[in-house]
Amino acid sequence: MSAAGSPIGKNLAAAIEGWPGQVPDWVETLARRCDADSQSAIARALGLSPSAVNSVVRGRYGASTDRIEQLVRGHLMAAVVACPVLGDLQTDLCAEWQARATRQPASAFHRRMAAGCRACPHSRAARERAA
Repeated sequence: MSAAGSPIGKNLAAAIEGWPGQVPDWVETLARRCDADSQSAIARALGLSPSAVNSVVRGRYGASTDRIEQLVRGHLMAAVVACPVLGDLQTDLCAEWQARATRQPASAFHRRMAAGCRACPHSRAARERAA
């Protein structure tokens, strides 16, 4: 049993084993949701591959997990950020707009969003510039 009293499924057990120290809250949420449904179903809901979800759960994802964290926090945990253009925005939708901001804007609204994303403190690009 976990500390919360619920049984530990195979994905949560893999996360506990694969993440030294304490499992990040978003990884625990991802693992629990995979235990409740399936890695394939959760991956599909997040727009990821099942192997990416498996690698993150097991702590073996070889690249940055920032985007995946945003997807999990927004889609599975309903976390929001303050978007300079739209107001409160779920983090998964924030990640989607950030990805769109790198493409040629197709409308005035998209240009406004692209400019907002470039200046936003929640933007991965802005965090990388600050580092």
